[in-house]
Amino acid sequence: MAVSPSDFKNDGFGTILQIFNGGGSIVQASIVTTDTVPTQLYSLELGTDKVTAIRATIIAIRTSGVIVAKFVREFTVKRVGSGSATLLQDLVPSPDYKEDSNLDVTDTIDGPSAVILVTGLSGTVEWHSLIEVVS
Repeated sequence: MAVSPSDFKNDGFGTILQIFNGGGSIVQASIVTTDTVPTQLYSLELGTDKVTAIRATIIAIRTSGVIVAKFVREFTVKRVGSGSATLLQDLVPSPDYKEDSNLDVTDTIDGPSAVILVTGLSGTVEWHSLIEVVS
C-alpha cells in the first residue's frame, strides 16, 4: 500500500498517519510536550455498539539531557448505543522503561472516546508512537 501526503493529518495535537485495512488500522502519532501537564497523544471515538482493542508502543525523548522512556499499553473498550465508552481491560504487557519517573502514559475514556495521554517534563519532550487498533 502506497502512502501519500493526504494520508497525514494534523489534529491540532500532533502529526498522525493512519492506515486502514478492514476492521483495523495502524496509527503513527507524534507530539511535543514542554511541561508536566497530561496531553492528548491520541483519541478514537468509538462507533455505536462497537468494541475496540488498542495496543500502543510509545517512546519519549527529552532533547536536552537526552532522557528517554518506552511504554507499551493494551486496552479494550466498548460503546453501547450512543452512550459513553467503557474501559473493559487495561494491561501493561511489559514493564515501562523510564529514565525519569515523572514521564508517564495513561489510557482513559472521555465520553465516547478512548484516549491516550502523555505526561512530560519541564523542557521539550518528543513523543512518538505506533498504535494498532482492531474494531
